[in-house]
Order: sequence, then C-alpha cells, then structure tokens
Amino acid sequence: MKNKILILSALALVLSSCEYEFDVNVPLSGPIPMVEFLDGFEGDSTRFHIYKLYPVGSKIQSAADFELKSLSLCVDGVERPVDRVEGTSWFKTAAGIPEGSRMELSFVMDALPEAKASATKPHAPHFEVEGTRIEEDRCLWDLRIEDHKEGDFYALSVMAYRDGMWQDITVETSSGNSILATPFMYRIYWKWWDRSLTLNVVDEEMASGGRIQFETYSSAEQYNIALINICPEVYYYLIARYNQDNNVLAMLNLSPPNFAYSNVEKGFGLFGAAAFSETTLNIPLI
Repeated sequence: MKNKILILSALALVLSSCEYEFDVNVPLSGPIPMVEFLDGFEGDSTRFHIYKLYPVGSKIQSAADFELKSLSLCVDGVERPVDRVEGTSWFKTAAGIPEGSRMELSFVMDALPEAKASATKPHAPHFEVEGTRIEEDRCLWDLRIEDHKEGDFYALSVMAYRDGMWQDITVETSSGNSILATPFMYRIYWKWWDRSLTLNVVDEEMASGGRIQFETYSSAEQYNIALINICPEVYYYLIARYNQDNNVLAMLNLSPPNFAYSNVEKGFGLFGAAAFSETTLNIPLI
C-alpha cells in the first residue's frame, strides 16, 4: 500500500509540474542535406540515403528532388564508385569496406555548402556466449567479449528459430530501471533498402569489462546471437533515435524535446559503420 502511495504521489508531482517557456535556437532557415549511411550489414552492396530536408512551414517538396554537384566516398584515401538508384534518394557502392578503414564522405547538393562526414569501421568482435534455460520460455545468457577494449560500443541481435523461420525476439536485462529512464538495452528498429533489423544497443556501462548478461523469453530451442561492434558515431546516433522515439513526457508536452545527434558537417544524420560476429546454439527445452 505504501508503495502505491509513493507511485501515485510521484505521478501527481509530474503532472502538476510548472509550465515554463524557453526559446528554441534552430539555425535551420533553409534546406539542408540529410545522410543515413551505416555500412556493415549489406550483402553485395552498401546502400545509403542522401536526401534534402526542409524547415517546418516550408512549401511541401520531395526529399529526393535535388541534384548532386559532386559526391566523393573515400576509404583509406582511395575513392570508391557510387551510383544513385534512379528516381530515388538511395545510393549504392560495392560492399566490403575493410575493418579498421577510415571512411570519408563529401558532397555538394544543389547550391548548398559542401557536406562532410568521416568515421572508422570497427573490427568484428570475438566472443563466447552461454545460455541457460531456467523456465520453459525464459533463458539467461552470459556473453564474454575476448577482444574488448575500453571505448568499444556494442549492439545485440537475437533471433529464435520458430515455426520454420528465424524470428527476432526481445532482449531484456534484469538490471536497469526503465521507469527512471535508465535501461541498459536500447531497442531500435533500423531499415535498409531491402531488409530491416532490430538492434539492441548495449549501454556503455553495461558493456564495461567485456561481459554482457541478458535474458530472453522464447520457447524455441535454436538461437542465433549476433554481437555487433559499432563505431561511436553509430552508438550516439542510435541512442538519440531511441530517446526521440521513447520520450513520453515530451510527447505529452511535459518536457523539452530531445537534442539530436549528428556527425555530418553542414548537414544532419549519420555516417558510420559496424562489424559483427554471430553464433548459433541449441538450448534444450525443460
């Protein structure tokens, strides 16, 4: 009863919070380029987005309606061919950017200033994972990263084989408190040209020491565990995406909106890369 009173009191305090005004300093007075480039998940090619953003209140226009005066994608100083998918804002280049390579992108859209971005592709992690079934539909997992270094960032993808196909399942942790906005797994849905993936971004503190513990709820016997090493730019961008999609108080106008993350100079968005390793294992039913 005492706990219920405390929860109700906290909700009453939030809902009765004082309203205040603040000035939003938005430097966007005209169109600006937007980039979404995440290498490391495609097969024969890497497809990425470049499109044109317009300020709120502008005349409605197509985000794909622009001309590139120039476009350069370099890997360790060597330029790579890039083709635009006709009639779209999608571009593609050959897959196979080596791990550890420095990637650089620059382009000029219409009469806008040159946009630039750079990132380093991380190395695929080496790991071991053990799973223990403690209930018919609940497994505990202990994952140890053999080559973990301070400053590495990770995401998880866990799939279970059910009904004759691989299906994405939810990854949870017993630590952290989502009510207090401190979860240790940030679940983000990412869509590419012809595929999609749910990325469970691991909180930086949770991955310290190279050990990640989590749990899943599924009665399947066969699981695929993918550990993804993401560069810092990808980590901070995905966390910003998570905050944007899950800031309930901002949606209710009870708090300011989130700040966005971008590593694109003279533009917005993400230019980054990832590398992953995966393993498949069986956990017998109880």
